[in-house]
Amino acid sequence: MGPNLRAVELDEDDARPEQQPAARRSGRRRWPWALAAGLVAVSLAAGQHVVDDRHRAYLSRFERVPGVIQALTRDPESLWVLPAAESSGGVQVDGAIVLFGPRDDGARIERLDPATGDAAWQVRVPAPDAAAPDDAQEAGVECRAATAPRGADPRVVCLVSPISLDYLADGGTPTEVRVLDPRTGKTRDAWRQDVQVWALGGDRVLTAEPTKHGGTRTWTVTARGLDGTVAWTRTLDWTVPAPRADGISPGWTLQADAEHVLLSADGHGALLDASGAVTQRMESDGMSSWSLARAGLVVRNDLRPTADQSAYTQESSLATPGVPPGQELYLAVDDGSVPDLAFVTSTSGGVAAYDVRRGRQLWREAAAAPAQVLLDGVLYTETATTVLALDARTGRTVWSQPSGFASDSVYTDGHVLYVQSRGALRTFALADGTPGPTWSTTGLPLADDLATGRFLTAWNGVLVLAGADDGGRTVVG
Repeated sequence: MGPNLRAVELDEDDARPEQQPAARRSGRRRWPWALAAGLVAVSLAAGQHVVDDRHRAYLSRFERVPGVIQALTRDPESLWVLPAAESSGGVQVDGAIVLFGPRDDGARIERLDPATGDAAWQVRVPAPDAAAPDDAQEAGVECRAATAPRGADPRVVCLVSPISLDYLADGGTPTEVRVLDPRTGKTRDAWRQDVQVWALGGDRVLTAEPTKHGGTRTWTVTARGLDGTVAWTRTLDWTVPAPRADGISPGWTLQADAEHVLLSADGHGALLDASGAVTQRMESDGMSSWSLARAGLVVRNDLRPTADQSAYTQESSLATPGVPPGQELYLAVDDGSVPDLAFVTSTSGGVAAYDVRRGRQLWREAAAAPAQVLLDGVLYTETATTVLALDARTGRTVWSQPSGFASDSVYTDGHVLYVQSRGALRTFALADGTPGPTWSTTGLPLADDLATGRFLTAWNGVLVLAGADDGGRTVVG
């Protein structure tokens, strides 16, 4: 080797490995995925909550329909008693009973729990001061449930007057109108006006007052919103029949739904539409009145003397053009579905459905019974041996189940149908007719003869024993 070169020995143990770049912290890039997963979990939970809420709403969608009763979970027994003196009437609203009756120159209105009879709230409403005729009755009070638009809060409308509205007063009677929240009893709106007869049509308050001019009487019909604002006024004039020697009169009534208003008085009648325009006029010899049925169907009610002239009976018949003779079908429960259809029992028997606007029959079920339940476009009925669910628009059989007996009444809690026979309430699922439990009524003091003793019936969303000697009601459940 040359002078400038020298030998060296490599020490491989001292050799440093090549330095690697520092590893990146994976946490900096992982958080978006964790956040996304959390959001997905929250969304799924929220979605499931919405689905659960919708399912619960679907299952309970009929529970607040007027006429739907509290569900039975055992053989019915007495729960509480409502004495006759405690009220003059009640109305089913918001899952409870709003009770009303005259008290101390006014009215007492209260909300009762259907299960216990306990009062959640109670209010007193004074009647307006007014001179009462000597033959006038005590203070009058009437409450009715307004049909609120979907999503709106429920409301109860009560009218309180110094005398009963059964007393005909020229110009009407000074009346306090209260619109109450049925959940709290708080007054939402109030006003005073003269009233002779009134009705609720959806969320409108309809009133009518008479004014006599010689041999004619003018009736003024007014529609107001729940805040008292006047929507329209219509004046009707007709001749007043001469008073009968026996004093019998068909009286006066005002009825309404969301699209129709019917006034009947002095042997005359008028059907108005939702704007107040007259669409049909009726008149008689003074011994007839008219009433409003489903879909604007008009029913004529005639007073007929008995053979010995000692009393009068009422005969009803349909008075709408295009609908043949028959009787209005009694609906124990009606949720307002298929509002354009009317259901009648024909003179030849059975039940028929009519499109009132077009004046034509849609279907007929020859064997159906007169007591019915209508929910979500399905008509539930029974024959002597069968329980039926019929499509209300087509008459098609949705389901059919043998019952083996003729029932006394039909009820529903919004989930099942209760078919009453002697000693029992048999149940059938509304959805498909599947038979459920049979509840015994043998523990209730029911009479063998329903005309002379206590009987089971539905009243404002509860089952009650009615027919007591004192006029009271025993709530069962």
